[in-house]
This record gives sequence, structure tokens and C-alpha cells, in this order.
Amino acid sequence: EKTRSVLSEGEQKIVALASFFVLLDVLPGKSTAVLDDPVTSLDHQWREVVASRIVEEAKSRPITVFTHDPFFCMLLSECADRTGTAIEYKTIDKRGSLSGIVSDGLEWGASKVKERVSILRNDAAELRRKRKADAFESDTEFAWAITSCYSRLRAAWERAVEEVLLAGVVSRAERPVHTNSLRHLNDITDEDISVVNENMSKCSRVTEAHDDPLAAPSMLPTIEEFETDVEALATWVKKINKRRGR
Repeated sequence: EKTRSVLSEGEQKIVALASFFVLLDVLPGKSTAVLDDPVTSLDHQWREVVASRIVEEAKSRPITVFTHDPFFCMLLSECADRTGTAIEYKTIDKRGSLSGIVSDGLEWGASKVKERVSILRNDAAELRRKRKADAFESDTEFAWAITSCYSRLRAAWERAVEEVLLAGVVSRAERPVHTNSLRHLNDITDEDISVVNENMSKCSRVTEAHDDPLAAPSMLPTIEEFETDVEALATWVKKINKRRGR
């Protein structure tokens, strides 16, 4: 019988990927290999296997991967970090009727804490640029911009708790619990918890998720205050990583 009448879609994908990597092993030369959405139809266990195999192959040849899957990007990053393999991301987006807009790095949802801090710093720089150019048409437009920034900052704190403070023991993007990382959690202090609560609470008060008709524009944080709050996250993450020898 034809393979597709016996194997599921995911099983067909695994057979195809296995054949592809076998072919790479026997072909002469080390030309670039390109994969387009290689983990569609695969469960989380097979995604981890494929990510590991791609990173292994990337040690000996350039690999280009096109994907819409933020979680798969995280898996690739983790495998690359463990093996010391270089990895670089580009995001292809669209703006209105224009498509193919390329930018460096991952989009927000797939970014780890370090990358999110960089994005937030860029957000602050863009706010400063618009203020200097007098590009905010009204106080309301600025209010929307600063609350949007604080929404992203709050999300970055959530990711930092998961990724840094809890050492990835439990990840919302994964099913397994990484019990081997529990050893990192015995150093969590009351100060760590206080810093998280203080900053998360501030972000929650500012974000547009809360409809407060009594809040005047003058009560909103300034751009400078936002920059300070972003650096508070960066400093907290650096402190914990240094404590844990990372």
C-alpha cells in the first residue's frame, strides 16, 4: 500500500525528515540545507527530536529553517545553547499591503527574556524619538503608547518568572515538568518575590487591561520611568543568573 494510507500525517512527516537527513549524510559537500515548517503535524516529543537533529547538522553545514511556530524556535534556541551552536533569527512580516518586511531577531511571542529586554529598550528609544519629533498628536495617543509598552513589560516579567526564577521547571509551552532543574529553586528569596510583585503590580496598574476612567494622563509613567522599569527587569535577571553561575 502507499505510505500515506498506512501512516498518519505526522508519521509521514517523520519518515520524510529521516530520509532527508540520511540524504544529507551521504551527499558530498556541505551546501546549505533548507527546511520549510518541518514540525507541522508533530507532537512535542518529535519536535524536540527534530530541533536537536537540525542543530546537530548545523555544526557541519548552514541550515535555514522557515517556521511559523514560536515554540519550535524556543526548542532550537535551547538546543543551540546546550551545544554552543551559533543561531541567528530573522522575522519576516508585513506592513499594510507590503509583505516580506525582514527584521533581525524573533517576534515577541517567541523571544526569551534577554531578547524581550532588548525589544523593550528599542520601544523606549522609539518613544523618545517620537517625543523629540513632536509626533504624538495628542496626550491620548501617548497614553496608548506607554500603556502598550507596559503591557509588554508585564509579559516580559511573566516570562522571566518562568524562564529565570523557576529555571524553566514548568513551561506553559511544554507538557513535561523539568524536575532536574528543581535544584536551582532552593535559593529563591523573599526579596526576589517582592521585586516581582512590585513590578508586576505596577505594570498591571498601568496597562490598558484595566479601565480606569479616573486616571488622568499626568498620572501615567513617563518615558524615563519606563526605561528605569525595563532596567529593573534586566538587573533582576542578571542578579539571579549570576547567583546561579550562569
